[in-house]
Amino acid sequence: MMLDRAVMAFAGCVVLASLRLAYLFSPYWPLLTAFAGLNLIQASFTGFCPVAIVFRRLRRPRHGFQIRHLYHNSWVRIGTVAAAPNAGDALSKSRGTFMIAKRLPLIAFLSLVASASTAAEGSPAPNLDPERLRGIVQAEASKRGVRAVEFGVWQDETKILTMALGPSMTTVPATTDMHYRIGGIAETFMSTLLLMLVEQGKISLDDKISRWLPDLLKADEVTVRMLVANTAGYVDYVRVQDFLDLELREPFRTFTDDELIAYSVRDGKMNFQPGSSQQYSHTDNVILGQVIQRATRKSMRELYDENIFGPMGMKETQFPIDQTITTPVLHAFTSDRKVYEDCTYWNPFWGSTPGLPISTLDDVGLWGPILGTGRLISSEHFHEQIAPTSVGKGGNRPDLYFAYGFGVANGWIIQNPTMNGYSGAFGYSLPTGVTIVVETTKSETSSNDAAAFDILREAVKYVTPEAPINF
Repeated sequence: MMLDRAVMAFAGCVVLASLRLAYLFSPYWPLLTAFAGLNLIQASFTGFCPVAIVFRRLRRPRHGFQIRHLYHNSWVRIGTVAAAPNAGDALSKSRGTFMIAKRLPLIAFLSLVASASTAAEGSPAPNLDPERLRGIVQAEASKRGVRAVEFGVWQDETKILTMALGPSMTTVPATTDMHYRIGGIAETFMSTLLLMLVEQGKISLDDKISRWLPDLLKADEVTVRMLVANTAGYVDYVRVQDFLDLELREPFRTFTDDELIAYSVRDGKMNFQPGSSQQYSHTDNVILGQVIQRATRKSMRELYDENIFGPMGMKETQFPIDQTITTPVLHAFTSDRKVYEDCTYWNPFWGSTPGLPISTLDDVGLWGPILGTGRLISSEHFHEQIAPTSVGKGGNRPDLYFAYGFGVANGWIIQNPTMNGYSGAFGYSLPTGVTIVVETTKSETSSNDAAAFDILREAVKYVTPEAPINF
């Protein structure tokens, strides 16, 4: 009975250790749990259990055994078991078996935890001094000439610092509870939603998009996976000059998805053959939004509310139906039309599904570990979401590549959108669990459209100096 308990306890320790290791390091550690489970099943039928055999043999030596504690330079004696030459030694055998049964599972568990600790020590702890971070933001905001900046840092769910500098409007200071357009950061919502729908059986990554858009250029060659990876090859409509001219001339105009896609395909040309390369394209993302809505027969607003915003408690994040923004509002400004003006309520629908959501600093900070640990999807799909499958296509390389809806730079998940006067930046460090969110607006003298990303880059140099953003 004692031996049976030892085996069961050892199996339980393996399960718990593999779950902890999966959380800390790799989604593949649960395979150890699967192995333990399969071994228990086969042992119940065949009677062959390698762990039980090891435990039986461990009780035979006369001189006992020792294990060294990893963090103290001392030895701890675990037990001494004598071999039993006759029946009179039965009690000694029983006690020896009991000592092994009681202690070996604990030893195995501590060994696995110690291995995890050693691996963790290989990744330096992030630098998270709030005052140092505040100083970096203040210095960079001054250098970039921004009007207002919102900045936040979290490690896992723990808030390290949130701050706001400058005015939202004249006499109205920026505050960390203000809402703003997050632009392409929402592409991380969309790729996660897509993988959730795959797991719900609503769509397949290998589906050809001709199933929903039969008349679209190359629809019989493009898959859903190509759209989320931006390897479909569609021309980016924001690079079409007459679209840019119209969008700037009529900033309150509402563009439909059909209009946006038409700018891309009207000449019958692709950037490359579907799947043969990789290049960021707003068009790929707009088409993906259409495919998701047609496959589910639901609006993006419904899908986000039901699958992400509601369940995750992101109460300040919305998918809008027009150009309004929930109050309080961080106001944005631009000089794109040769005059410095408030552009907060310019129509955002030129960005379509990927760029429409509105949020706050804290809600985007809440999203960081949800995205960065794959909380809403299986470990298999999370691994695929962040995997370097684009390496070798376009300019992608192992330390800097485009994944599903975001870039990965030296272990940081990155998004750096600009939209209607807002400059945003989002980073999540996969090794350390640190989330950084930045949002800036432009002053009358600003010439930099990517000030938020510049601030993020400087902050990351301090937080993880061994893994800076490398572009």
